[in-house]
Formats: sequence, C-alpha cells, structure tokens
Amino acid sequence: MSTQADDLGPITVPATPMQEAMWWIHHRSAQKSVYNLTWPMACDGELDVAALRVAWQAVHDRHDALRTGLRQQDGTVRMLVLPQVRVDVERVVIPAPGPAEAADATGPQRLLALIAEELHERLFQLEEPPLTRLALVSVGGAHQLVLTTHHSMLDGWGIRLLVADLSQAYSAALAGQPPAWPAAAPSFAEYGRSIAAAKAKGRWQPGIEHWRAALRGVVSSTVVADRQRAARAGGRGEILQRVFSKAAQDGVAEAARQASATPFAVLLAAFHVVLARGGAGAEVAVGVAIANRLTKRDQALVGYTSNVCISRASVRDSDSLGDLVAAARDSLWTMLAYQDVPFPLVFGAIEEQDKARLRDVPPLLLSHYGPIVAGLRVGDVPLRLMPSPNRAARSDISFGLFEVDDRQAIEVEYATERYDRTTVLGLLDDIEAVLVAAARPETRPGELVVRTRTQALGTGDAADGQPGQLAGSRDEPAVPDGPGGSDGLDGSGALGGSDGLDRAF
Repeated sequence: MSTQADDLGPITVPATPMQEAMWWIHHRSAQKSVYNLTWPMACDGELDVAALRVAWQAVHDRHDALRTGLRQQDGTVRMLVLPQVRVDVERVVIPAPGPAEAADATGPQRLLALIAEELHERLFQLEEPPLTRLALVSVGGAHQLVLTTHHSMLDGWGIRLLVADLSQAYSAALAGQPPAWPAAAPSFAEYGRSIAAAKAKGRWQPGIEHWRAALRGVVSSTVVADRQRAARAGGRGEILQRVFSKAAQDGVAEAARQASATPFAVLLAAFHVVLARGGAGAEVAVGVAIANRLTKRDQALVGYTSNVCISRASVRDSDSLGDLVAAARDSLWTMLAYQDVPFPLVFGAIEEQDKARLRDVPPLLLSHYGPIVAGLRVGDVPLRLMPSPNRAARSDISFGLFEVDDRQAIEVEYATERYDRTTVLGLLDDIEAVLVAAARPETRPGELVVRTRTQALGTGDAADGQPGQLAGSRDEPAVPDGPGGSDGLDGSGALGGSDGLDRAF
C-alpha cells in the first residue's frame, strides 16, 4: 500500500518502537485486556445520546489515531490508517437496580462498576480499527460514560485531549452545528513517519550512548514477593489507591519548596528511600513513564507518544532527605533531556549483563499523572473519573501520582500472582511515612523505619519477576504546561481503586 495520504483508501505507516513492543506483549499476554485503558466517568447530569453519537463520530473524523490499527507482516509491525470509520455509542440502560442493589445505597454504584469491568475486558482486534469504544450506562438515576481505548493508540495525555474535543463537539451537536475546531489536528500518521525517519537517520544515537553509560551496572529494584513466581504481562492484577494524609501532603509541599522541585521529584525520592532501606541496597533503579511530548505539535496530538526511562539513585544513611529530593530533581531533568530515545532501542543497545539485571519491562514503574483528571466534562455536564475496572497487571507494581483539587493521591496496580494486598498497603504506609518526614529535610534515611522488604534483581535470582520477557522492548509515557502535569510526566492510565480509601475524584 501507499505510504502517502490517500483519501480513497487506507495507508500504512511504520509503527513506533513502543507500539511494536506493545503489539508483541499484547499477543503473548495471559489477558489480552492488559493494555486496554478504560476511563469510567460518572456524569453529574444526563447526556443527550443523539448529540453524543454525533460528537463521537466527529472526533474520529478529526483524529487519525482513532482510525488506526496495527498489523504484523514478515516480523514487522505497521500502522494501518483508514480514511474513515463509522462509530457508535453503546447504550446500556437498567431502569431500576435489583432488590439487593436497591436495598444498599452503594448498590447502583457497584452495578455500574461491574458493567464498566465487562466493557473494559472486551477485546480489541488490533488489526481492525477503531481501537476505541464509548458507552453511556444508566442504572436508575446514575449515569456513567465509559471510554475504552487500546494503549497502543492513546496514552493518558491523549485521552484527556480526546475528552476535551468530545466535549466541544458535543456542545456543537446540541446546537445543531459542526464543531468549530480552532486548528487542524496533528496527524498521528505523520508522527509515526517522523519517528521512523529519526531512527533511519540515527538521530537517537547520542541519546543511546548516554543511556548505555547511564545504565552501566544498573540493577532493577522491586518489592520482595509474597509468592515466588514470575509475574506475567497480563497476569491477574488489582488496582487500589490512597489519598495522602495532610501531613504527607505538607511534607511534599515543604520538601518541594526547599529543593525547588516538583511533587513528583519528592515522591520519586521517597521511593528511592523505601527501596534502599527495605533491603535493595544503596543503589536503586526504577522505571519512570515519560510523556515524551517535546513540541507543541506533540502536546496537541491525540495519540500514543509515551516512553519509559530509568531512574537510578544512591541512598546512603549519611544523606539527608533534602539531598535525596535534590538528587531526584536533577535526575528527572537529565532524564527529560533524553526522553525521546525509545526504551526498546535503549534496552537493545545496553550490555547483556545490564539487560539481565534491568529487565525489558521494569518491575517497578512510576508515572506522574498530574491534574490529568481534573475538570473533566462533556458540554456543560461535569464528569468524575471513577475506579479503574482493570484486573490485569503490566509489571510487578506500577504507581501513579495524581493531583486533584489541591490533593495528592497515589494509584497502585500490582500483580496478584506475586503480591498480597496487605503487602502493597504496607508499602504505601512506608512511602507516606517518608513523605511526612520530608517536611524536615535534615532527616537521614537511617532514622526511618521501613517495614517493606525489597531486593535488587540480579541474574538468576529465584524471586525475579520477568513480565513480558521480550528482548528489546517496552512500555509506556515531558514537557511542562500540558495535561500530563507540570513535571511533563505522563498519565497513561485511569485513576481508580478497589481499596475503598477513596472512590472517585
């Protein structure tokens, strides 16, 4: 097929390295929904179904990522971009909940959550676009908009942009008018071509050399598992979340102020401390999901641009928490300077012994979602993001930091094949304790008691979890002033939790 735009038919474009890695993981995963991203959004009012359908079609006409699938031929994965797709909004209506739900004030919400989970687990055929679905669900007087996409086409930043365009198109449809977009949407196909050109021209070579040096001798850190079995990409998982206490939020604010750092840098330093004090040793390393949106075009792109970088740190008892926050701040800035080099290429270029210790999917992965879920709406109907229905794990444990209404929350997705819920809750307790102590920057790590047991992964360790296990791969999401947060770090998932500590934001 032609690689040039053709209004009469589809085009093919090389998949990005991150998309290609995700394609291979998807097809080898235990649960194919592992890279489904679902945002269940409670509606504070009724939506007009006809206008919503017009708007949903309009955003697909506008953004080519929503008309794109992935196909593999002769070992190469390519994007297939269609000139047009026809889409609809699924309508699920339960006029009144059953007796059990009606007798319980939370019954309708539980039923909505179960429906969202069923919608989430419906599989996408990656070869057949669109890789998006939208359902409007009503149970009694409660309404929920459930948006599901495959991560190979959209990251969290892209979903936020999509919801904003959907809102504008919905308002226009209510008025009987076409949406008045301020400018043409950036093309995801063109983004794919630019990535292929950068690879062909060797543009990333200086960055690859940086990462080869920066990751020499690296050892991934993780939490000691309750069950010594390897976590599989797409194995069973759970999501829970916690809103940080006021004391922890005050600690974050004070540490960030004194170090001229972002809240995410403080959280990253807290992770470094817990890992080091828990037994992983003074040298620790975790994955950090990066938005990788370097230009105004990328920041406006509805698509999947995110990347993974590795954060290394040295934590010694002689350090102060203030020193460690400053080191995390500097590490993030250096990371952002080389964020555009796809992690699959980085992993493929490092020494074999470093690959064995690092893992192609970092066992611990951190993301900064920032205010990505704040102010969601469709037209004049406010939306609140509800708990994620995901029940599959992409790594040992993944963490995300959210900021909503001057509050900070942490979301955790963990592999239940390896970890008990009590272990993850204990880890959150330890992180919160470090954040509280961060208000006193002179505090030494050796003064803190950490109950979580952690380890450094070495070649052949029996406890090593090796999700994915695809050489040269993977996984997800930096620029200030975008929906991903002031850190420029990405939101690539949905805010939710089965922990019961907080149900929605």
